[in-house]
Amino acid sequence: MYDRFCNLFITKNQYKAFDGLVYKYSKDDFGKTLVLNVDVDSTYGEKKLAQEVCERLNIHYVNDGNSANNASMQRSIKLADEYLLKNNIDCDWMILWQHDCVPLQENFWDSFNARLDKYDFLNEKVGMIGFQAYNGTE
Repeated sequence: MYDRFCNLFITKNQYKAFDGLVYKYSKDDFGKTLVLNVDVDSTYGEKKLAQEVCERLNIHYVNDGNSANNASMQRSIKLADEYLLKNNIDCDWMILWQHDCVPLQENFWDSFNARLDKYDFLNEKVGMIGFQAYNGTE
């Protein structure tokens, strides 16, 4: 497992996308990393689905089910960071994912880890990474 990475999904009414896109088409295993989900104002039915999907896929559901709705991405990132601190989870990188972006390389985590090691300035100047597309080339 790559303890170095924490993957963050911020979700509003898109819980079917975890099975239908993210986990279905990913060429590498998200189970090798910590995955967090913050719900942002989903409907009641979607929040119920969220709890089932997150439990089944071993995704840490940051919302406790009774917490107030989150109105922004920025607030969700803060909630994820607070969750890590509260649960004494240490990681070097928080990676922000969209539900329609998935690792398209079988050895994505190995390759990404090597790339982070190769460029020292990233460790000093960057704290969070998100992808629109990544194909393993420079």
